[in-house]
Amino acid sequence: MDIFNLLFDSPLAGIVFVLMLLVTTSFIPYQVDRPSRGTPHVTYALIGLNCLIFLLTVFMANINLQGDKIRGGTAINNILQENREKVGQPDSLIWQAPPQGNDRAAATMRQMIAQARQEAALQIAAANAKTKEGYEQVWQIQHANASYVLDPHYGILNVFAYRASEDSVFGKLLGLFGSMFLHGSFMHLISNMIFLWTFGRAMEENLGSLLYAGAYLLAGIAATLLYHIITLQFTPNSAAVPLVGASGAIAGVLGFFALRFYRTPVNIFYIQPVTLLGVFIASLIVAGIGGLLLGVLGAIAGFFAVWIGFLLYMRKAAFGTFKLASAWAIGVWLMVFNIVPALMELLSGNEGSGTAYWAHVGGFLFGMAYGLLIGSKAEGGKEYLLEDAQKAYDNGDVTRAIECAQNLLEREPNNGGAYEVLAKSYDRMQEEELALDNYELAIEHLLRKGEREAAVQTYQTALRNHERFILPPDKQLAVGNQMAQNQDWQNSAETLVKIPYTFTDAPEGELALLRASQIYLEQLGQPEMAVQLLDHFAQRYPQSQWMPQVQRTWKIAQFQMLPPEDRPAEAPF
Repeated sequence: MDIFNLLFDSPLAGIVFVLMLLVTTSFIPYQVDRPSRGTPHVTYALIGLNCLIFLLTVFMANINLQGDKIRGGTAINNILQENREKVGQPDSLIWQAPPQGNDRAAATMRQMIAQARQEAALQIAAANAKTKEGYEQVWQIQHANASYVLDPHYGILNVFAYRASEDSVFGKLLGLFGSMFLHGSFMHLISNMIFLWTFGRAMEENLGSLLYAGAYLLAGIAATLLYHIITLQFTPNSAAVPLVGASGAIAGVLGFFALRFYRTPVNIFYIQPVTLLGVFIASLIVAGIGGLLLGVLGAIAGFFAVWIGFLLYMRKAAFGTFKLASAWAIGVWLMVFNIVPALMELLSGNEGSGTAYWAHVGGFLFGMAYGLLIGSKAEGGKEYLLEDAQKAYDNGDVTRAIECAQNLLEREPNNGGAYEVLAKSYDRMQEEELALDNYELAIEHLLRKGEREAAVQTYQTALRNHERFILPPDKQLAVGNQMAQNQDWQNSAETLVKIPYTFTDAPEGELALLRASQIYLEQLGQPEMAVQLLDHFAQRYPQSQWMPQVQRTWKIAQFQMLPPEDRPAEAPF
C-alpha cells in the first residue's frame, strides 16, 4: 500500500505529516495548468537580464578576489588584535601559530586556525557593519580564505543595491531599480527565476507585454518601500545591509496571479531531505548487517534492497508532485514562508535572517491591489464561470451548462464563449433554431473581439452539426479569410464560395468569388474550378474594378488546363 495515502487515513497522522512537510520540505512550483498561447517576450527578457547581471557580478568578484583576500586577511588580524579579550584566552585556537610543513595534519591544522580566526573576526565585524565600508569589510573577511566566489562583488552592491540607510537621493533611486536585478547567490537567482517562469507567463499574456513590464517594476518599487519602512522602524541596525533580488517584484506577480487565476492549479514538486537521509541511514545499516552475514554481495544487496523498496512503496513520503489551486498554493507561500517568519523576527528582536520577508509582502500586496484596480478578480470570475459551463457540457449536464452560460452573459453580454456553450447545449437538446442563433452570436462576438481563431473553430463546430449553416456575408468573409491565413485552403475556398451563391446581392460576394478562384488555382491546383468561378464572376460583375486581375487569372487557369505538349512556348499572360 502507498504509505503516503496510508498516513492520511488517520487525520492526526495526516496533520502531523503536513506540518512536517511545511517545516522541512522544499516546495518548487514548476508549471501552472494554463497553456500560453503566445511568446512571453518580457518574461524571457527579465530572466535573461537577471542571469546575465548575476554572471557579470560574480565575474567581477573573482577578478578582484586576490586583492580582497589580502585586505580581508589584514582586517582579520587588526580586528583580533583590537578585540583580544572578546575572542578567547591566549591558548585558544585562534592564537596558535600555524604549523609548518606540507603534511596533511599540518595543512588541516592551518585550515582550522584560519577558519577559527575568520569566524571570530566575522562576528565582530558583522555586529559593527552599519555602513557601506563596514559591509565591504565583512565581505572581504568572508572571502579571505576563498579560492573562488559565487556571489556578487561588494563594489557593485555598494553602488546598485538598495540600503535603507542610504543618505543620497540619487543612491536611493539607483538602488530602488538596481536591487531588482541583483542576486546574492546562485540558488537565490535560480529560485527567483523558477517562480518568474512559472507565474510570469500567464500574467504577461493576460496584461500584455507593456503593462506587465510596468506592473513588474512597480511591484519591485512597492516591495522596497515597505522593506524600507519596516527596517527603519523596527530593525534600524540592519539598515546598512544591501537589499538584493527580484523576489519583491516576483511577489507582485504572485499577488496578481492569486487574484486573477485563483482557481488555476499549480503543479508543485516537493522533496523531503529528512526522509531521504533516514532512508540512506537505513540502507547503510541494512548493508552493514548484510555484509556481516553474507559478505560484500550481502552488503550491496542490502543497500539496494532498501532503496528499491523505498522507491516502489514509499517514494511519495520523500518526493513527488501534487497540484493545488493557486489561491491556496500562493496563500501558503505568503503566510507560512513570509508573514509568519517576518513577524517572528520582529517579535524576537532579531536584526534579520538575510531574507527580506517584508519586501515579499510589499510586492505581493501591490500585485493584489493592482489586480483589484483593473478588475482582474471579476475577469477571473467570468473565466471560471465559462469553465464551469464548458465542464458541465462535457459531463452531459446541459441544464447546468446553460445556467452557467446565461449567468455569465448577464455579467458580460458580449462573451462569445458563453454563446458557443449555449449553442452546443441546445444542439444536444435538438433545439435547432436556438442553436443556430447562438452559433451566429458566438462567432459575431468573437470576431468583434479579434478572436478570429476561436471564431473559425466555432464556425467549424456549427458546420459539423448543421451542414447548411452560413453566416451573414461580412462574417462569412471574415471567417473564410482567416482560414486562408491558417492555410486551411480547402475549407477557406468552400466557405468563401457560399457567399455569392447564397447572397446574390451582397457586395462581399465580389471579393469572395475572386479570392476563392485564386485559392482553387494557386493553392489547390484545380484550374477547372477556378475557370468556372471566374466565368461566373465576369457574368455577375462585368464592371468590377477587379476585371483586369480576373482576366489575367482566367488566362493562367486556361494555360494550366492545357496538356503540357499543347502549351505555347511563351505563356500568354
